[in-house]
Amino acid sequence: MGLQPVWILASERKRRRRNDAILADRTRDLLRAALARHVPGTVAWVYGSLVKPGRFHDWSDVDVALESLPAGMTLEYLQSLLSADVGREVASCLRWRVATDHPSRKPRCTTGMTTKATAGQLPVPCADVESGPP
Repeated sequence: MGLQPVWILASERKRRRRNDAILADRTRDLLRAALARHVPGTVAWVYGSLVKPGRFHDWSDVDVALESLPAGMTLEYLQSLLSADVGREVASCLRWRVATDHPSRKPRCTTGMTTKATAGQLPVPCADVESGPP
């Protein structure tokens, strides 16, 4: 069995990129709905592979930094709710905790977009998430 022609490999790569982009769009929609349902009105920044074109895949998790949590809700409980709604692991943290605990892993809004967890609201321009505590 010989090597596949280069054009077959290129077409497979193109197909995978297209499918990954569709998956990323669907995941963003599910996340937006889950945030609106569980933490309405809370500002949330999405970072990591979901906002980096061509980086989100079947095995990717979703990274979310929240401005605050509703009274009586733990971060772990919210993560389990979001993961169940989105259908994949959601890693959530509070904004100040990421900015101070792991400087190399600060959330970056590479697409210049963030989502506000208010039902029906589209993404708005991203605030500076690399600064320290609010």
